[in-house]
Amino acid sequence: MSRSVWFTAGAATGVYAFLKVKRTAQKFTPNGLKAQAAALRAGARSFAQEVSVGMAEHEQQLRQQLDNGRAPRAEIEQSASMSGGRDGHR
Repeated sequence: MSRSVWFTAGAATGVYAFLKVKRTAQKFTPNGLKAQAAALRAGARSFAQEVSVGMAEHEQQLRQQLDNGRAPRAEIEQSASMSGGRDGHR
């Protein structure tokens, strides 16, 4: 290959490495750390909300089954205890 191709490849690699190092260094500045902490808190809040919604939906399904008499009480209690029911038994 010609020297110009190697020069271009080297320059592109250098620019990529420079930008990658710069972005990584930005993450460890006070503002970068604050942004990461805020993103972590938002993710944890979102996860907790999803778990709460899922538990409420599952509880509603179990109550409907119990009200309709489709599932024996022992089956519902077992299902509730496996999904971390309110009573805390597993």
